[in-house]
Amino acid sequence: MAGHQPAQRLELDVSGVRTLVLRATGYSWGQAVWGEPVLLGAGGETQRLANLTPVLVQVGWGEFSTNRGPDGQPLKVGERAFADGLFAHADSVVKYRLEGKQRRFASWVGVNHTAKGQGRVVFEALDEEAFERQQRLAQLKRGFTRDALSSLRRTLDDAPARGGDDRRRELRRRLDSFSRDYQEMRRRLEAEDQDLGGRIDEFLELTREIRLLRLDAPLLFVKRQPYFSAHIYDDHLEWRPGGGIYVIENPWEPMERQRVRAVIDPATPETCGPGVYRDPDLSFDGRRLLFAFKGEAKGDTAIFEIGLDGRGLRRLTRPTAGALCRERPEGLIGEGHHDYSPCHLPDGRIAFVSTRTAGLVMCFNNHVATLHTMNADGSEARSISVNNATEFDPAVLPDGRLLLGRWEYVDKTALYMQSLWTMNPDGTLETAFFKNNLAKPTAVMDARPVPGSRLVVATLTPHNGQSVGAIAMIDPHLGKNSLAALANFTPEYPTEMDQGLKRGPCDPWPLDEDSVLIANNAEAHGPHGVIELIDRYGFRFVIRREPDLSCFSPLPAKAQPRPLTHASALAAGAPALFQAHDIYPGLERVKRGTVKRLRVIETTSRITGAPPGGRWWNQAFLVSWQGSYDVKNILGTVPVEEDGSAFFEAPPGKALYFQALDAEGRLVQSMRTFIQAAPGRMRPCQGCHVPNDDVAALNTTRVVSALRKPPAQLRPETWGSGPIDYSTRIQPVLDRHCVRCHGGIEDIAGGIDLSGGWTWAFNLSYETLLKNTLTGFLNCENSKVETAEILPPRRHGSGAAPLAGLLLSGHKERLPGLTRPERDLLLAWMDANCNYYGAWDFTDFATNGAIMRLTGPLLARMDQAGCLRCHEREIGSDWVNLQTPAHSRLLRAPLPRGPAGAGLGWCRERKARPAPLPLITQKHQPPDVFKPARHAAPDAAGAPAVSLDSTNHADYRALLALIERARAEALDQPRADMPGAILRAGRSRELPPLTPVSQGEIRASAKPPPKL
Repeated sequence: MAGHQPAQRLELDVSGVRTLVLRATGYSWGQAVWGEPVLLGAGGETQRLANLTPVLVQVGWGEFSTNRGPDGQPLKVGERAFADGLFAHADSVVKYRLEGKQRRFASWVGVNHTAKGQGRVVFEALDEEAFERQQRLAQLKRGFTRDALSSLRRTLDDAPARGGDDRRRELRRRLDSFSRDYQEMRRRLEAEDQDLGGRIDEFLELTREIRLLRLDAPLLFVKRQPYFSAHIYDDHLEWRPGGGIYVIENPWEPMERQRVRAVIDPATPETCGPGVYRDPDLSFDGRRLLFAFKGEAKGDTAIFEIGLDGRGLRRLTRPTAGALCRERPEGLIGEGHHDYSPCHLPDGRIAFVSTRTAGLVMCFNNHVATLHTMNADGSEARSISVNNATEFDPAVLPDGRLLLGRWEYVDKTALYMQSLWTMNPDGTLETAFFKNNLAKPTAVMDARPVPGSRLVVATLTPHNGQSVGAIAMIDPHLGKNSLAALANFTPEYPTEMDQGLKRGPCDPWPLDEDSVLIANNAEAHGPHGVIELIDRYGFRFVIRREPDLSCFSPLPAKAQPRPLTHASALAAGAPALFQAHDIYPGLERVKRGTVKRLRVIETTSRITGAPPGGRWWNQAFLVSWQGSYDVKNILGTVPVEEDGSAFFEAPPGKALYFQALDAEGRLVQSMRTFIQAAPGRMRPCQGCHVPNDDVAALNTTRVVSALRKPPAQLRPETWGSGPIDYSTRIQPVLDRHCVRCHGGIEDIAGGIDLSGGWTWAFNLSYETLLKNTLTGFLNCENSKVETAEILPPRRHGSGAAPLAGLLLSGHKERLPGLTRPERDLLLAWMDANCNYYGAWDFTDFATNGAIMRLTGPLLARMDQAGCLRCHEREIGSDWVNLQTPAHSRLLRAPLPRGPAGAGLGWCRERKARPAPLPLITQKHQPPDVFKPARHAAPDAAGAPAVSLDSTNHADYRALLALIERARAEALDQPRADMPGAILRAGRSRELPPLTPVSQGEIRASAKPPPKL
């Protein structure tokens, strides 16, 4: 059924059915509704399914609910509302136990009205036996291919054959029989021949036996309670103690014959006690184990080491003692500091993720966790990342680079940017590996290299919710920002998973290119998760389940080849060096010689908290209007030579990105992702947004002009350097040159008000510029996935801004006094994506509640004045000026023009156009370069309506008094941008620059690593 169709009736004879299965398929907008579903007994008695408890629920998105949709409102399909029913977003399966006691099932079905006519869902009601038969047939239909047979043959050839040669020959004989019967089997599968049941079972069993040959060693795993975190970046805050770390000595055997021993749990001789054990990582020789442990609900998470034999336990980290900032920020969510996700490095040191740098999530109030390293004994722990958002799951590639998940949003959608990166173990040469310019899948987690290949395996997860989702192998050679690079091993979970998932697959460990060990706590496995072996062709086999705890983090307990070791080139105390070979490749249709300078911008990280209550939004989402979430620090510019090269120094220990500027100082292109300034390390760049596949074609052997000179030093821009605060730096320029005509005493020309009256969160001019798409603004709100893409030159910022064109042209000689520094300041503000605040400073009041409370009294008085004969009951976003109440558009529009006051004479004897925007709050989205808007100027046609003939009119005086009273109220509770504000100092995180570490013994695998 399509989303625009009315509800339809579905009925089924369920006589003798013991378990009824309700299935809905069609994931995108698949808001499946079973409306008023009932079971009818033999005597005509009726039982409503909404009153029964299902024995199994699996939903593709969100949560299963009864009698309400995802909006919390009653279920409705088309025009039909339902008194009761089930909401189970496709793909979904809901099972009810009938025990053969019912005779008939009936329900209305359709797509809930909240899908707004979108989506398509297929509804099925069937008995469990038919459902299971259908599932098995579908599995074989999808997975029984010549490629699958070849994969099984490779495994037989490569993997040790337990039981000797006779066992191997017997498995090959059975596999050969399926190869001989392939064409006939495919024909019967396509015809959905129900008589294939026995043959299906034979092939499934053969596949299981062959895949299990890959389990050639004991299997390590974690037992812990199931947990449900709010985000993928704060699961270390969960406190559900129980379990430990265990080994299955013979994982290839049936579960009843498996021998399981504890490496460490509360009952072992050497133990951390009760708590949460997580993140095991084996040394390359397979003898010692790193893990993270949290022993108190509000305590730290620390990293420990123990032998695989359960001996030699030692604690390696004390994260709070090593934290850069030990004071607790106001409103912090969660207690303590946390070291987790440890990873052995080839030189003997350890990488891990830690919150000890004390930075805070931009849009929330959790600590971020960034990549750190330490010596094998826990000494010399230091951050090797300057990220202002969280990083995930370090693993070592065969060539010695670290593979990690990185969340960042430099002028990109805030929600979806958790991509894969690589870096050297000293924190240098960070490079995007996959998805840095692809919004969906949302997050790529648990990434690990696949043995003997260039692939990596990962979990494709939501951001809000659990770190579970599709298990996929990634080949970035098929596209670093393309879904074509993904091979989804679990197609029931979409690769473009968005939000709302709580249960599913996670923790993949690749055995080869075709088979992966995973943990899986999907609903189908009951209340506790299992360890599964899954393959590329859709076949899955449960290896281990526990009756009272969930299973996580499977990995073979054996030695692994040691990757290559990288010697660090860091030099303590030296500046960071950057060299662009030629910035023009990648700048499509930009003429050589256009780019004159590179701007260097630091993206900062706050360590000042945001207490809840009246100022929750302060300095979190309201640093800008859904644009930048960080305070930008513009460090200066460096020259670009005529051949497109640049060579310059930058201060180390900072997260930097670059912008290419033309001779007018206008933006040509912006990097929109950060890299680290590493002391003494040259960071090369081959071009501006050049795909890696194109680098080889560039002439990188020539000596470029910039390298013939000493490295350039950062030079302040004409206006200076540093953060740009709108109310103290941009508004004064507008006041000097623009407000006289645009909001001042003379006019509000074109309806464009550039005065500084305070709105709910910002001011009039700021909202005016953004809502009229005058600044080249990028809306980076969660859902604006298009901002993830690499944009063409001059698509945003001053390169695309109509305001920039006016500034450069002189606005038809209306800006005679505008200086070059003032002009360049406005351009730079636009290029940094239009921050409102230039510091993390704050007051106790995040927003201006006075203007919102003014709405009711103003409307009541407008009604008395007769204004609502023509106007809707609304207050437009720019109708009130709290800074200068007499300049409020609401007062000036009805006044006639003339020497008596600031009248505009805009009102006409006709129905007024609705205000394009009400008073703006956080729920209102600004337009941007992808969805531009321009609000029409007042329409002067028709007979004037003079409802307020002068400033002495009683209604005028009453309305003005209301606005003045709101002004006084606002100034009693001033935001950081208002007069009288008592600022509380906000602080940025300051990290020490990277420094060299003592190198351990350098050892490499005798077997060369695969090319990546």
